[in-house]
Formats: sequence, C-alpha cells, structure tokens
Amino acid sequence: MEFVYPWGTEITHDNANYVGIGGRDQWDKGTAPIGSFDPNGYGIYNIVGNAWKWCLDEWEQDFYARSPISNPVVGHINIDEVINNYKT
Repeated sequence: MEFVYPWGTEITHDNANYVGIGGRDQWDKGTAPIGSFDPNGYGIYNIVGNAWKWCLDEWEQDFYARSPISNPVVGHINIDEVINNYKT
C-alpha cells in the first residue's frame, strides 16, 4: 500500500501539526511539543511537522534567482539551533 503521508493517506491534526485542518488547534500559533503525536506505523515519533526548526537560514523571495549555485544561504545562520533541535 502506498501512503501520501508517513501515517497513511489522510491529513489531520491527529498525526501532525498543520494550521487550519481542524483537531489539535491548540498549536496553531506555534510548534507542537516533542512527543505530542502518536508514532507512525513504524514506531517513529515526530517525523512530520515543525519543519521550520530544520532550516539553517532565513527565507527571501526570489533569492535563488540571484544566489550562488553551491551552498546558497540568505540572512541569519544559526547552526547551533539546528543541531539542538536535532538532538531533541
């Protein structure tokens, strides 16, 4: 069976933190705490959602149109935050 998401084919707040889908709207204004959702079918927790934690740099519209081809970075870089969030 093929899945669209790590837990199946439907998107709900029961499986991840998505704004405007209904369900666990208590985290609509920010990220959900680690361990807020049940593990997927493989027993893995926290596989989806809170993706902004993994971003090394900031976002800027049309940045890639004028950026270097190799390792483009825009704005503030906070590698310590990325590493700390990986460890949690």
